[in-house]
Amino acid sequence: MNQKKNIVLTTTFIGLVCGFVLTQKQAAAATNAQDSTAASIVAPQSTAAATSAKSADPVQNEQPVDQSASPNTNVTNTNTVSEAVNQNQTPGTQSAGSPATTTTSQTDTANNNSTTSVQPQQAAAPNTQTISSTNGTNEAAQPVGQPTAPAESQASKATNNSNTASTTTDSQVETIAQGTWGTSKWEYTHQGDDYILHFHAGTLGASNHRYLNYFDVVGSIGSSSEVFNGNWQWSDALTQIIIDPGVQANQDSSYLFAGLEHLQKIEGLSNLDTTNVTNMSEMFAHCDGLTSLDLSHFNTAKVTDMSSMFEWCTMLTSLDLSNFDMNKVTNRENMIAACFDLNHLILGPETFLDGLTDVPEIGTQIPGTSRKVTSPYWVATSGYQQGHKYTSTGLMELTGRDQVTTYDWDSTPAFTQTTETQTKVRTINIYRPNGQVKTYLQTAVISRAVTMNADGSKTYGNWSTNQWEAYVVPELQGYTVSQTQVAAQAVDSNTTDQTIDIFYAPQEQTVEIQYLANGQIVGTQKITGYTGDTIMPNYHTPQGYEIISAAPATITIDSSGKQIVQVQVSPKLYYSNEHKIITRLINVHFPSGRIQTYEQTALLERPVTVNAVTGAKTYGSWNTGNWNAFNVPVLDGYTASQDQVAAQQVTDQDSDQTVDVYYITPITNLK
Repeated sequence: MNQKKNIVLTTTFIGLVCGFVLTQKQAAAATNAQDSTAASIVAPQSTAAATSAKSADPVQNEQPVDQSASPNTNVTNTNTVSEAVNQNQTPGTQSAGSPATTTTSQTDTANNNSTTSVQPQQAAAPNTQTISSTNGTNEAAQPVGQPTAPAESQASKATNNSNTASTTTDSQVETIAQGTWGTSKWEYTHQGDDYILHFHAGTLGASNHRYLNYFDVVGSIGSSSEVFNGNWQWSDALTQIIIDPGVQANQDSSYLFAGLEHLQKIEGLSNLDTTNVTNMSEMFAHCDGLTSLDLSHFNTAKVTDMSSMFEWCTMLTSLDLSNFDMNKVTNRENMIAACFDLNHLILGPETFLDGLTDVPEIGTQIPGTSRKVTSPYWVATSGYQQGHKYTSTGLMELTGRDQVTTYDWDSTPAFTQTTETQTKVRTINIYRPNGQVKTYLQTAVISRAVTMNADGSKTYGNWSTNQWEAYVVPELQGYTVSQTQVAAQAVDSNTTDQTIDIFYAPQEQTVEIQYLANGQIVGTQKITGYTGDTIMPNYHTPQGYEIISAAPATITIDSSGKQIVQVQVSPKLYYSNEHKIITRLINVHFPSGRIQTYEQTALLERPVTVNAVTGAKTYGSWNTGNWNAFNVPVLDGYTASQDQVAAQQVTDQDSDQTVDVYYITPITNLK
C-alpha cells in the first residue's frame, strides 16, 4: 500500500536521525554506568555490541565508544559475554522496508557477524545500577537476584536464527529459566517449536522498558530485571504466553507485552485482572506476530493512558475492545497507529480510538480472507446504525454509540460461499418401571462449505465432524438398567440417525418378616420377590407361637433392599383338666366273719393351661365331690356299730378314708 510505504519511508528517515542520537546517548550512558554487571542474564552490552546484535541504527560503521574515557567505566566481564563484531558493515546493508523486514534483515546480518555465548548470571553488587536512555530520559533498573539458565540455554540456540525458535522437534518440555515477577511466579520453557512464558497467580511487576533504537523497544517482560532482564534473544524467541487465573496486572502496565515481535498467542488473556490498572500505554506495542486480540474481558474503568497501546502491531487484523470503558482516559494518542491489516473492530459504547489508518484502496485483498475492499469505508456489520459506513476519521470521531458494534472494511467476496448442514439425531428412549417413557434427543450438526463459482458450478468442501456426547443413564434403586451409559460417538457425513432403547429390570429383593411378642423379636422369616411385585406371604410363626393380630395378606416388594414386615405373635396355650379321685371304703364286718366292702369315690377336677413355648402350667381351682350316705344293712339279732355312714362333701383337702362297721350281739339275746 502506498500509504504504508510512505509511512515506513518517513519513519525510517526519522529513525536514521534518532538512531544516531540514541546511539550516542546510549554510549554515554554506558560510559557513566557504575557497574556493567547489573542483574542481567546476558551481561549489559556496550552500545556498539547492542546495535550489532539487534540494531535498527542505520549508522553501522560508527566508531566504537572509547571505554577508557572515564575512570569509572567498568569493562564488560569477559567471563559473561564474549562478542566479536564485524566493523566492516556499511550503510548499504540496511533495508528501507517495513519494520518487520528491517528487523529480519538486521538480525540476519547480526547473526552472520557476531557470536554470543550466554552464561549463567553473575550476582550483581548491591549498589549496582544499569542506566539506559529513552528519548533522553534516564532509567535506573534495580538489581535483583535472577534465576539462572542451564549452561547451554535454548536462548543460545535461538540466537543463530531469529526465525527459528528452537532446533529441537520433540514436544518434551524443557525449562530454561524461572523466577518471580512482582508476586507472580513464572517459568520460561521450550516445547517443540514454541518458547513459552507461563505466569501463575499473583500480581505482575511494575512497568519497565528500554529502546534499542527508534524501531525496537524491549517492554516490561523483556527488560524487567525479574524476567528476561534485557536478554533480547529470549524476547525474540518467545512465541506464546500463558496466563493463569488469579494473575493481576500491575497498576502501571504500560509496555507490558511490548517488543515481543514473534509472540503469536496469549493463552488465558481473559484471566488477566486489569481492575486496578491506570496506565496501558504501549501495552502491546511492536507485537508484530499477533493477528487478533480479544480484550473484551479487560476492565479499563481506571485507565487514564492508552497512548500507542497497539502501535506497530503490523499483523493485527482483529481487535475486540467491546468492554472498554475509556471515560477516564486522557491520552489515547496513536492508540492504533500503524495497524495496517486491522480490518475487524468490535467496539463498545465507551470505546474511543485514535491513530486508525485509512481503509486501503478498492480491490485490495483483505488479509486472511477471500474478500476484497469495495469502498474506502468501514461498515457497521452489527449493532449501532448497522449498515452505515464511515471513513477511519469518521469512525474515530463517532459519538452516540449505545451498544456493542462490529465494524469491518467494506468488502465483497471474490465468490459466493454458503454452508450446507446436516443434523444427525440420536434418540435415547428410557422406559421407566412405571410405564412412562422419557425421550432424550441428541443432535449433532455437521457442515461443509459450498462455493458458488462464477460459472455457476459448485465446489464442495469436506464435511466437518461432530459428536454425540456420552449420556449417563439415571440409576433407579432396586432396578438393573439394560446399559449404564450411552457412549460418546463421533458423527460424520456417513453417520445415520440412531434410536437407543433402555429398560429397567427389577432386582430380586429380600423381605424380612419379624415376629414380635411383647415388643421383642422372637423369630424372623425371609421371603424373596422382585421390586414392584405383590406377593401373598406364607407366614411361618416360630415354634410354639401363634399370630394374634391381623397380618398383611399381601406384601408389595419395594426397592430399598431393607424392607421389614412386623407380625405380632404370642405363645400358644393348651387347655386341659386334671382329675383327682378320693375314695371312701366302707368295710361291713358280718358276724360270720365275712367282710363286705363298699367303695365310694369322689371325682375332683380342675383346669390346667400349658404354655407351648415354656411348658409352664397354670392351674385352676378344684371342684368338690360327694360321698353319699351309706345305710348299714340290718341283721336280726345284731346291732351294727353304726346304722349309717353319713354323706360327706369331698374337697381337694380330703384324703382317702376307710370306715369299718361291726355287728354286735345284744346282751338280751345272750340271756
